[in-house]
Amino acid sequence: MRLTTVALIGASGYLGSHLLTALMRAHGDDKLRLIVLQRASSKVQGLLPSVETRILDADTATLLDYQNALNGVDILISAAAKLSGDASLRFVENLAQIDTLKVYVPSYFTANWTKEEQTNQDNVYLFGKASLKDKTIELGVPTTTIRCGLFESAFLLPAFFGIDALNNTVEVYQGEKGLDQKFSFLSLPFLAEAVAQLIVKPEFGPNQRWTVVEQEFTGRDIVAAFESVHNGEKTKVTELTDATVQQLRAKDAGAGLGAAWRMHWGAGRWNVVNRFDPVGVERRTLLQAVKDAANKK
Repeated sequence: MRLTTVALIGASGYLGSHLLTALMRAHGDDKLRLIVLQRASSKVQGLLPSVETRILDADTATLLDYQNALNGVDILISAAAKLSGDASLRFVENLAQIDTLKVYVPSYFTANWTKEEQTNQDNVYLFGKASLKDKTIELGVPTTTIRCGLFESAFLLPAFFGIDALNNTVEVYQGEKGLDQKFSFLSLPFLAEAVAQLIVKPEFGPNQRWTVVEQEFTGRDIVAAFESVHNGEKTKVTELTDATVQQLRAKDAGAGLGAAWRMHWGAGRWNVVNRFDPVGVERRTLLQAVKDAANKK
């Protein structure tokens, strides 16, 4: 039986390195055949000898370059950062010409945002990513997205998400009301293993949406974890106001994205669609994450 051939682009990046680890494990176990796409000027380190590498400089590649790089590839997974200039659009336009590609998984590992959130141009970074995803689908690329909660590193970054495990403070959109809403974070090893398991499932295919959830909880669960770590000291809860949201959006795209995530949580928009749970993967608990962030072992 022919193994599914999977190509990964962006393997040396923050998310890509975790995806590479999980996909190489699946490759070594003969669950899939892995190909790593890399720039001519760079070389991905630590690959198994049996993992093939191919050159694809997405910023400058021609259609022929794409055809050569994706020859025989069933599934393309992108963990690439934003390309320069209009290269992102050229990237998906070229993918649309590869009629042998069965599934493209874009670098859109994010929440199940509402249409209003995705089309709000005040959410600069999110609007750009969502617009590119929509354009990819419009061009006919067989696109399947894998959605998830906030990455743990961002969830525990006070400047980004407003919760500070070290100083025992939580800033929530809609304040006390927001604390009752559900949220989720996940670690990158968990997400990567979920992707590696999901893509070889018989039910996995084009034009789908999946959600990976490692831990789901409410704001009150966060407060309980904070107070446990701080020996019962009461957590300070403040409200993120609409005025502050506008200030964050005006500051820069990163701060604006953090504000969008916090509103998504506080307004109760956490939504799970077509959930997939990997097997045999140890889950990080909320308390473990908070302890590590507060440097309290």
